[in-house]
Amino acid sequence: MMKIPEELLEERAGIIRAYQRFTLADASETMERQFAFFDANLSNCFPHVNRADYPDIFMQMQLNRRLSFHDIELMRFPELIRLSGWDVGWAAALRHEPAIVCTYHTGSYRLINVLLARAGVPFSLVVSGQALQHEQQELDRVYTDVMAQTGVALNMQLIDAEQPKALLQMARAIKSGRSLLVYVDGNTGTTAGGRDNRNLLGIDFGHRRLWVRVGLASLAHRLAIPIYPVRCQRAGTGMADNRGVLFEHLPAIVPAGLSAHRFAGEATDRLYQYLAASVENNPAQWEGWLTLHRNLVQLWSAEPITAMEPLDRWAVYRRKGFRFLLHKPTYMQYVLTRKQYHRLKLKLPGNT
Repeated sequence: MMKIPEELLEERAGIIRAYQRFTLADASETMERQFAFFDANLSNCFPHVNRADYPDIFMQMQLNRRLSFHDIELMRFPELIRLSGWDVGWAAALRHEPAIVCTYHTGSYRLINVLLARAGVPFSLVVSGQALQHEQQELDRVYTDVMAQTGVALNMQLIDAEQPKALLQMARAIKSGRSLLVYVDGNTGTTAGGRDNRNLLGIDFGHRRLWVRVGLASLAHRLAIPIYPVRCQRAGTGMADNRGVLFEHLPAIVPAGLSAHRFAGEATDRLYQYLAASVENNPAQWEGWLTLHRNLVQLWSAEPITAMEPLDRWAVYRRKGFRFLLHKPTYMQYVLTRKQYHRLKLKLPGNT
């Protein structure tokens, strides 16, 4: 049975209350580990952010992730979501001139799927193999239902970016008149080990260096189509005011006049600088803090780290019944006994 607006808003209020009760002292293993790497990633890339604000930023980030799913359900009743900045004419033009739309895991990032569909845009969503099944479930559970209620057919396909022929599938989709929607900050396929450096570019991201893939930019150059960066964020000043959503259409990135190599590098760098500018000012709206360490150019320590000072360079976390000490600047990890874990959890800053 479809929920009425009052039920959806009460459900949303319950979600917000649950996250407002969150404390690190009582965090689950999953949340504790996520906070440790969130802490390391944020402090390494943007050290000017006040560490005393980290627990609140982390809570808001987790709430934002949860609300990004709930926003889709609110779209059954458009008056429940306040949209601004979305260019309807730009979206309509994609029906005739397919392109690569690059966005990020910021704000209410899932709404762009519905908005493109409402504009009648046929598109392929590019996702990692790990997320493919989940996206298919969301497609079956929510997207199709929401679109049916508004009388619009959802013309969205999924492409597994981890498959060896993924770029070929993307090229075929574009040639058939479909645009590509890519969450570029997912940096699909890039991991700390076993990477193929021929397809990666090292770029600055705040105070650290990041390995990123350049395949999409190379594809845009080969097919002579533009890349359209789109940023999304919640427009409210606090998470209690979270139903205002702001879209920002950034300047198109066009391959004309540049070699394939130069365009791939410059386009990819620009896409990530757009992201850096956004999350530096509003870190609570980006869920990428949870996985950023997988793609950072690591600063490995040549010698064992023995000194604990300063204490804010360390974090502790649990995983699958084991306990670990994380050296945040280098991401070196050490196994702890139960007693060591509890002693350090009380001693290290930021764990309460």
